[in-house]
Amino acid sequence: MSDVENKKKLVISLYGEMRLAMELHDLEWQVHRAYIDEGIDFTITKYFLNAKL
Repeated sequence: MSDVENKKKLVISLYGEMRLAMELHDLEWQVHRAYIDEGIDFTITKYFLNAKL
């Protein structure tokens, strides 16, 4: 593959990851991006309160 094709794939991949993070954040999930890339892109968590009504 050429360098241009590799760069296009990288941009599309990065855009897709950021879009996913934004969508999950809108659904009240906490999204954390790894500081050092070791094969894990995001850690995603959601906390629920167990309150009696």
